[in-house]
Amino acid sequence: MPTDDDDAHAFFHAAFDPDAVSERAAADSSDSEAKRLVGLPRLLRYAVLARDDLGDAVCRRLVAEIEELCPGLPPAAAWAAMLDPATGLALAAELDRLAVVRDLPLLRSLGDCVRLLSLKLPCDADHLAAFRRVTSAMIQAFDRIAPSLDLEIVDQVE
Repeated sequence: MPTDDDDAHAFFHAAFDPDAVSERAAADSSDSEAKRLVGLPRLLRYAVLARDDLGDAVCRRLVAEIEELCPGLPPAAAWAAMLDPATGLALAAELDRLAVVRDLPLLRSLGDCVRLLSLKLPCDADHLAAFRRVTSAMIQAFDRIAPSLDLEIVDQVE
């Protein structure tokens, strides 16, 4: 008898072909453009990739990371299917909750990446707090590593 977890996992697979997600993530990590981003914190890597306007490929890459740590997570499946701010913020909130419950700070970082990719400018008043949070996280990450970065990478991140 299928459980709710089975249903969520089936929905995820229907919304996003896992083989395609894995192949794209592997291709992204092997190309020379992605290798230049290796030293950056995750949030800044996704900011640069999003700036490069790779479309759904960036979101697929993030979904693949989330699926790896939280297989069949229903909000991830919903965001994968819709890629809108409401489902993205719901997924980010669930990742934050799981980060505390599982004592896994990486999930909080993934939540910030979801916020980054879900929120678009101009930002409406309903999403201003989430926008401020991800902006603050990006500034902190940049300030931590800026002195050690190549000037070309600094320009791209800024």
